[in-house]
Amino acid sequence: MVDDSQIKTKVSPFAMRTQEIKVFDGKDGYVSMNQIIQKMNMGHLTEIHFKILELVNKFEFVTSRQLYYLLKLQNADIASQDKLNTKLEQLVKCKILTRYYFTSVEGDGVFRIYCMEKMGKYLLTSRDIECKCNYNLITC
Repeated sequence: MVDDSQIKTKVSPFAMRTQEIKVFDGKDGYVSMNQIIQKMNMGHLTEIHFKILELVNKFEFVTSRQLYYLLKLQNADIASQDKLNTKLEQLVKCKILTRYYFTSVEGDGVFRIYCMEKMGKYLLTSRDIECKCNYNLITC
């Protein structure tokens, strides 16, 4: 992982660009709740995954770097940014989270954002955690 002090840029990657559009970078397909429960029973989805879900729910969308620092602030057992990225990829593959990037005439954005999928909302609701995402809209 690159240290914050080594990042040299003239324009913030979070700056709005002209004609910027959101591009889906998640997984297509269907995952059933039974498949998710099986992954939980096998230990593939653990408490750290639920902490990630709670943070994504709290902020509605977040980058992996932001998640890493937020988890560190909570003293979560996350060894590295790479380990977190692996867990995020698992959540995306299970359709619990989804991922987007932004593109414009100036080129693709350098970061991905993560937000909640319906399956993530169901998992948090099962733990009596209110979900901020409104699925009456097309996206969160």
